[in-house]
Amino acid sequence: MKRRLALWGVAGFVVAISWVLLSIAIPLWSEPVLWRLAQVSCPIVFFSHFAIQWYWVVLSNVPVYLLIGLGIEGLLQLKHWRTASA
Repeated sequence: MKRRLALWGVAGFVVAISWVLLSIAIPLWSEPVLWRLAQVSCPIVFFSHFAIQWYWVVLSNVPVYLLIGLGIEGLLQLKHWRTASA
């Protein structure tokens, strides 16, 4: 489970870095579809009403994805535990 949680953290890092690199190439706020996808996949972007530095986006996205992964992995473990005990 630790390895899968690490993969969730890496996924959060990769998603955030991808959005940062894409935002350097094109302004995301001028593209409504891309801006909405960035807000959904990087929650700090959705909740911030002011300009934030790119490294805060990356640093905050990793623990968010870890928490999401912890919830999903926990539910999967619970489901596995319930089916094994029945």
